Amino acid sequence: MEGLTVRVARRFAETMLYWKGHLQAKEIRRFLGVSERTARTMISLWRDQGILPPYRNYSQRRLVPSEDFDPGPQVTDPTITYSLLLVAEAVPGNPFSSLGLPGGGHDLSMTARIPSGPRREIVAACLERAPLSLIYAAKSGIEEFVFSPSALVRSRGRFHLRGFRADGRDALRRPLEDRYVDIVPARAIEASRETTAIFVGLDGDEDWHTIEQSRFRLSPELSDEERLCYEHEYGVADTGFLFVEQRRALMNYVRQELLERQCWRRDGTSVPIWCDWV
Repeated sequence: MEGLTVRVARRFAETMLYWKGHLQAKEIRRFLGVSERTARTMISLWRDQGILPPYRNYSQRRLVPSEDFDPGPQVTDPTITYSLLLVAEAVPGNPFSSLGLPGGGHDLSMTARIPSGPRREIVAACLERAPLSLIYAAKSGIEEFVFSPSALVRSRGRFHLRGFRADGRDALRRPLEDRYVDIVPARAIEASRETTAIFVGLDGDEDWHTIEQSRFRLSPELSDEERLCYEHEYGVADTGFLFVEQRRALMNYVRQELLERQCWRRDGTSVPIWCDWV
């Protein structure tokens, strides 16, 4: 193997080492669809070239990053990593998909550059389906809780994680209800692996497994010409209504996405494109 395949495999290896903290030959084998012998040959070659660090020990048969391990921004940028998780065949799981990201596109989401320290622990927990102990900047104040991250969602330019919150306390040390919640990973102040808690998946999340439909109508503030544009843009020329089927847990994101969209006019003013149908 050479060329693009090797470069992609190397980036996969560096990504796993940086975010998950270790790498096993079987992960390369699953990702590339190669034999165990080929995977170990690639790792040995990269070790000889100084690209990858040595194994921790023979019994564990897994690589861990060395002290001077310093991958490039394509690996360390959390936004890229989250995007790879989004297109993966399973989340949590392999942070790469068999299908590459479409080339030539532009994501205009305005996001601040945030230190990735806590989010490395969060990504590792996603990959390993492990609970986390979080100190979290909620709108109501600092919260501390154990969180089991199960599903990744991107909405309005931000990443959210759906999972189960347990053993929580708010800023006044009052207990928080154990329940399924969404968190914004960038709001995590501190994150550490929780070794005593049991991971709670989405099996018991009724809102996640319930599909509901919402109906939205084009805003009456649109002119006739503007209405015609959006009827064709959204494929609602026949009805004037947009029907959305989505998990109940995510419907609030759908509503925010649509109700915040504006029709901008040449004079710099704007009116909403959509409104709820009650």
